[in-house]
Amino acid sequence: MFEEDDFQTANKKVEDEKKENIRIIISNPPYSVGQKDAMDNNANTKYEAIDNRIQETYVKDVHTQLIRGLYDSYIRAFRWASDRIGDNGILSFVSNGNYINNLSFSGFRRELLKEFNHIYVFNLRGDCRTSGEIRKKEKDNIFGEGSRTPISIIVLVKHKDKPFDGFIHYKDIGDYLTKKEKLEIIKKNKSISKIDWETIYPDKYNDWINKKNDNFENFKSIGNKSTVDVEPSIFSSCYSSGIKTAKDAWLYNFDKNLLEANIKNYIDFYEKESNRVLPLLKGMSKEEKEKKIKDLLNLDKTRIKWDDDLLCKMANGKHINNSSKSIRESLYRPFVKTNFCYCLDLIQRIYRYSNIMPTNNCKNTTIVIPGMGNKKDFSCIATDTLIDLGCMSAAQSFPLKWYEKESIQPSLFKDESNEDGYICNDSINDEELLSFQKKYNDTEISKEKIFTYIYGLFHMPKYKELYANNLSKELPRIPFLSNFDLISSIGKELMNLHINYENTKPYDKCTIRAKKEDYSIRKITFLNSAKKTILFNENITIDNIPSEVYEYKVNGRSPIEWIMDQYQYSIDKDSRIINDPNKFKPEGGKYVFDLILSLITVSLETQKLIKELPEYKEI
Repeated sequence: MFEEDDFQTANKKVEDEKKENIRIIISNPPYSVGQKDAMDNNANTKYEAIDNRIQETYVKDVHTQLIRGLYDSYIRAFRWASDRIGDNGILSFVSNGNYINNLSFSGFRRELLKEFNHIYVFNLRGDCRTSGEIRKKEKDNIFGEGSRTPISIIVLVKHKDKPFDGFIHYKDIGDYLTKKEKLEIIKKNKSISKIDWETIYPDKYNDWINKKNDNFENFKSIGNKSTVDVEPSIFSSCYSSGIKTAKDAWLYNFDKNLLEANIKNYIDFYEKESNRVLPLLKGMSKEEKEKKIKDLLNLDKTRIKWDDDLLCKMANGKHINNSSKSIRESLYRPFVKTNFCYCLDLIQRIYRYSNIMPTNNCKNTTIVIPGMGNKKDFSCIATDTLIDLGCMSAAQSFPLKWYEKESIQPSLFKDESNEDGYICNDSINDEELLSFQKKYNDTEISKEKIFTYIYGLFHMPKYKELYANNLSKELPRIPFLSNFDLISSIGKELMNLHINYENTKPYDKCTIRAKKEDYSIRKITFLNSAKKTILFNENITIDNIPSEVYEYKVNGRSPIEWIMDQYQYSIDKDSRIINDPNKFKPEGGKYVFDLILSLITVSLETQKLIKELPEYKEI
């Protein structure tokens, strides 16, 4: 396709460019974090020199593990361009605007202030990955529906030997604006001099906007896995992310029989490929095997879903072991249960769920909250089942109990284990129990009461309002509030309501219109935007749904909307696996019909209990 002369000409242009004294760089760099599939041979090119510079600058002293975005193509462009202009010059990028507020970019924001004398940021918003009122405020993206990330225009000025501003010239384009309205504003403000800039000084966390409330630091940490920062916390390290499969279509299914068949076929195909490919890798080193294996495998996505862990497993000649007891129920999304294959050899990341619910006999209750960097309003849900990582945004699960495998070594002092050989411990540590008892001068306070107190706290509107920015950027902290017993008591009621949502009495004031008794599901929809009427199927409608139902939201949606979103007939585009909610329970679609009515009750009762919570008063 290209002649040798073409390459020589291109190389000469590159060499000539390197010699130029470049002072201005204007760009709309691409946004791409990395390959989406382990078998994608078009993975992002590695730029060792640039990535090393990112490590030395943007990543340095960043206290989060969420740094993958710092190697996004557009951040590499920032790093390259910043170095390319030397001590004097101007950069102007139209780019992904996640750096403005994202938790992972604190080091990036810090370095911009260290490297540039003047910083101008025009935030054009349009973040499609938000929800609720936040999503409405973000409104349209200036690049239309093809882009889901927020967009910004940034101008950075370096001027050697001149003073640094030490602040950001910032402009937010505004709320609820359409693409057309945003483009008109940009057109009107043609230059930096025409924009009414807001002066923003970064705080100690290098945040520019949505700054945290410093009072939050005075509260108790809910959990801490750090080996460096040993701050005492209520759950210590006894908590976990939700389960990450990297192959949801294969490991989750409403139809238990189909799920079992899919897993058997998956494992059979893996073993067949292993028997075919491994002899071809004989004599190679481990590194050579892992590199070569991708080129030899059958990539048929209707037979298997490869990920890096599975590739490594095969390269090392390992088999997949699956128990006949591996099928369990899981909370895939809020109020949405499905069948799940709990096979450790197939799950990409179990995290610490092997200590929370390692077997069906290891009963537990967990409080599930979003992880750090959440873009939705803070919310929580309690459950007694396994959870998926997507149950919340990067879901974090705080359990009441913690299971450990019984030691092989006999001991006179060990606790009695259950029939599966696990010993059950408390997740909340004894020191924190004593601190609560001392604070409230009440020895009757138990770990269970602290657990339900936390759940009650997480439903208090004032807490979520005062510390909204903190809750989006870090794990919750737990204040001491007056009326501990009442908060704990209502928290317990809320917890029981949410765990037992399937068995809650159905709401009986809706009008049900049925042409015939047919509960089969394809896709459940609303009649119109008022959401008062649900079209369950072509034969059944549910009318007169109270509008208050939609005011209670978990992870950005009301319970009913989660049901409508998830319990629908679907075919996975890659594997072609059918997921049919009519096959989940013996009663078929009637289970989902009843669930909708029960969740109306759950939503109304939740709001009633929230109103019964006492005044938010820190002590």
